[in-house]
Amino acid sequence: MPKLLNLEGRRFGRWIVLSFAGVNALGKSTWRCLCLCGRKRRIVGSDLISGMSRSCGCYKTDVTRARSLIHGMSHTREYGAWKTMKTRCYNRRCEKWKTYGGRGIRVCTRWRRSFSAFYSDMGPRPPGRTIDRRNNDGDYRPENCRWATAKTQANNQRKRRVRCKPKRIHPRK
Repeated sequence: MPKLLNLEGRRFGRWIVLSFAGVNALGKSTWRCLCLCGRKRRIVGSDLISGMSRSCGCYKTDVTRARSLIHGMSHTREYGAWKTMKTRCYNRRCEKWKTYGGRGIRVCTRWRRSFSAFYSDMGPRPPGRTIDRRNNDGDYRPENCRWATAKTQANNQRKRRVRCKPKRIHPRK
C-alpha cells in the first residue's frame, strides 16, 4: 500500500484541507475540506491533487454571475429611460415611433450600444425628472440631453401647426 500524503493545511483551488476523513468504499483516501465560501465536504485526495475538484461549485456560479452581470442596473429608472429612448427611436411598432424615429430622431452610437456609457454621461436621474432633449429636432446625445422636470419639458415642446378645415357654408335653399 502506498504511503499516505499528509494534505492537512494545504490549499487546492478554493479548498483548504482540514483533516483526514478516512477511506471510502473504493479504497481511496478522503479529506475533510473547507471551501472559501464556507461549505464543508469530504473530497477524495487524488481529486484534490489532480485538480479535478477545485471548489464546491461556488467558483462556477461566481464566474457565470460575473459573465451575466454587465452593469447591475437593469431594474433602475435610468435603465428604463435608456431602453424607452431606444424603443421610441428604432421600434416601428412603438406607439410614439412616429414622433421620434419617424421624424429621424436617433440615439448616438455610443449610447445605443452601451447603457454604461449612457449612465456615465447622464449620471443618476434626480427625483421627479425624466430625459429631455434641449433641441427637439436633435438626436439623443450627451450635449443635447438632460434630466428635466415636467414643466421644463412642457416649455420645450416643438411648435405644432394647427390645421383647421375651413367651415363649409351650405347655401340656403
